[in-house]
Amino acid sequence: MKTRKTVLAAACAALAGSAMAQANPTTPATALHPVTVTANKVEETLLAVPQSVTVVTGDDLQERGIRNVADLVREVPNLSSRFVYSNDLNFRGINSSTFTNANPMVMIIDGIPQSNRIAYDALLDNVERVEILRGPQGSLYGKDAIGGVINVVSKTPTNTWTGQGGIEAGSLGSRELGLSASGPLIKDALFLTLGVKAAQTDGWISNRYPGMDAHANRADEQRLRLGLLYRLSAATQLRLNLSGDDQNNRGADGGLVPFGSDYRSLTRDAARQASFDQPTYTRTRTNAQSLALQHQFDTLRLDAVLTRKSIAMDGDYDVDWGSGNPLYDGLNQFLHLGIDSTTQELRLSAGNPGQLRWLGGLYFEQEKSRNTRYGMQYPGALMGMPGVNLDMDAPSATRSGTQAAFGQIMAPLTPDLELTLGGRYQHIRKHFDVAMTMQPVGTHGAPPAIAIHDASHTWTAFLPKAALSYRLNAQWTSFASVARGYLPGGYNYWPSSAREQDNRFGPQRSTNYELGMRTDSGRLSLAATLFHMDIKDIHVYSFDRSSGMIQTSNGGQGKSQGVELEAGLQLSSLWQANASLGLVRATYDDYAGRADNGAVVKPGNRIEKTPAHTLTVGLQYGAGTGFYARGDVRGQGRRYFNPENTTRDGAFVTVDLKGGYQTGPWDLYAYVRNLTDAEYRTSVNPQGSGSLVTFGEPRRLGVGARYRF
Repeated sequence: MKTRKTVLAAACAALAGSAMAQANPTTPATALHPVTVTANKVEETLLAVPQSVTVVTGDDLQERGIRNVADLVREVPNLSSRFVYSNDLNFRGINSSTFTNANPMVMIIDGIPQSNRIAYDALLDNVERVEILRGPQGSLYGKDAIGGVINVVSKTPTNTWTGQGGIEAGSLGSRELGLSASGPLIKDALFLTLGVKAAQTDGWISNRYPGMDAHANRADEQRLRLGLLYRLSAATQLRLNLSGDDQNNRGADGGLVPFGSDYRSLTRDAARQASFDQPTYTRTRTNAQSLALQHQFDTLRLDAVLTRKSIAMDGDYDVDWGSGNPLYDGLNQFLHLGIDSTTQELRLSAGNPGQLRWLGGLYFEQEKSRNTRYGMQYPGALMGMPGVNLDMDAPSATRSGTQAAFGQIMAPLTPDLELTLGGRYQHIRKHFDVAMTMQPVGTHGAPPAIAIHDASHTWTAFLPKAALSYRLNAQWTSFASVARGYLPGGYNYWPSSAREQDNRFGPQRSTNYELGMRTDSGRLSLAATLFHMDIKDIHVYSFDRSSGMIQTSNGGQGKSQGVELEAGLQLSSLWQANASLGLVRATYDDYAGRADNGAVVKPGNRIEKTPAHTLTVGLQYGAGTGFYARGDVRGQGRRYFNPENTTRDGAFVTVDLKGGYQTGPWDLYAYVRNLTDAEYRTSVNPQGSGSLVTFGEPRRLGVGARYRF
């Protein structure tokens, strides 16, 4: 508690100092430009939006060294992530759901939605801005937006070709090559956008097992974006976006601690040496397409967006995660998954800022998910069958269909007071098939031990939202809002019985209340939000040590409350500063889910994976040419890794530095990430042979060059 008070006091002092600097006009400054966002699916200034929003511009992404979604997450108050098999998010106490595979924030890249935590990443080159809408957004954005939306908006191409190319190299064998460009193919009519990225790092863990890759946690990625914008007339345009990604993460960023041992006994230094006797990797490949039509009638605007996305994930893992336990030699666990989804949204909108505005639409989605192989191999000696190792596999298929109707109205009640009312009615139906087998390794054809055929269930929900925005003066606005959040239910991939209802878990619901204030007075931007959230039927991940099975269940009720502060200040024509602070207390009121190894989850226990605070402070020097420098301090508070609150990690702070020289179109720079080499855990995750403990990346240095045109 003392640490949290110190952090809060420091942040408040910094914000007060910023406000005093704004009030004192003696220092020359460059005004910050007003930010336009599309948070409510219509263009409006950030100052007018009655909800908490974080905006990161394309320039911010480059200046702060934000390369991917995991980096972006660190800029948002009370948002955090971790990577084991996938990029899992936590926001205000809301976690990703294991067997719906849904993150609490829907990511939208030029109209293509992505809520699945697998392949949850994006190419962040040639981006105009990223809008992070905090709090439930189901009324406009659908079934999985219980925590919010990450909206990636690409730059709109013009009649002038622009772009950049860059190359980097650094410690830990890191290297990266990128290229982005946009411009006209046919002046005033047809435009192209292009983005390409290839990156690799050797990682920081060595594999000493003979004949295996010496770089145990090597990672590489290749990403491609291609867009075509066709302006048929002044009123009509078509936009086609194509993308393809291939990402391969080997090993794990940590090691295994056997059950019965203290998870804290494994340090990052001890994890640097591993002994993987089986290929261990998670490879995800995606391809996506979207076609968007926009037409402006006299007073109405029509938007129609059709998207398709395919994800293929192949994961094979050494059962003992390189710990060298001879009992598990030659055994692995596996996850081979394919997901295909198609969405269609039709939307009509009308009105201008300061007047009555409204929008309404229909949404349709079809998704097919197939686990062609899902399970692990067990030593027969542990099953009372010495000399015979067993293979447990649970191939399954899930088909989901979603239909929804939504609408929102923004009505000025007075010149300074505006009311927003919105809602979404949605219908979700899921079909599920699974056949789990247990047979000796290397054999085939055993009858299913447990099977469920053609199970189905339907969930319906109404997701309302109401907000009031009051303009205090030309620079300050305040808002109050209430919104319903929703995360659909689903089925456990590893069945515990042949009864459909025994393997189904219900939706998670929340009600979120916010009070906030925001200003953007030229040199100073400042936002403060108080929130309270009631959560019901929390999705909880659990592991049964006796059977080695993992399950999702509804873990009872909880609440989350806290504060979020953000500030940006132009100190002078050469100096800029930014800061953010999130404080949250997320706890269980009661617990009805399964607990690990019979442990007790008490009322008041902290909701797992939720940092007590998040903090960012950045300072930048530079005027666009010549020398420049930037420093970023980022921190997280204590968090627990399970509902029982028996595993946790303390608060930590990292420091990133970047400096360089810009001359003409060239930018030459050097950087260091995690300057102090801070050691911190990112997860403690029960597995079949122990607890997998992962760590944040150690210190990394690099140099780079970028050419803009």
